[in-house]
Amino acid sequence: MTNNNNSVTRRGGCCSNSSGVTAAAAALVVVLAMAMACTCATAQCRSLTEYSPCLDAVTTGAEPTDQCCETLAGVMSMDDGLACLCDALTSDAASSLGIRTSDAVQLPSKCQAKTGLTYTHGYNCKGATVP
Repeated sequence: MTNNNNSVTRRGGCCSNSSGVTAAAAALVVVLAMAMACTCATAQCRSLTEYSPCLDAVTTGAEPTDQCCETLAGVMSMDDGLACLCDALTSDAASSLGIRTSDAVQLPSKCQAKTGLTYTHGYNCKGATVP
């Protein structure tokens, strides 16, 4: 005999009120799907998904988190760090996520105090100057 009562499994608990989780998951899917659009300056550049800890800072102008600044310090330690940052955070994919160039170019100066980050001030990132 086949027992059909086990053919449907109900999910509840943490998934029962998942509107916020669904929105976050959808945003992550968009980031992952569009990460290939990044045309970075070198093969060493990180994909757009690597900057996810900085999403609030580059979409709302919020202070970057420690994790964001650590990510940025890793990027900036490369020879083409500013070019990588600029390419990733001004790409079409970044724009579609609401990343604002004006906030993105502020990341190095905002993270400088937290990480001891060094970089070239005055870098021209597609018309926006990195302070």
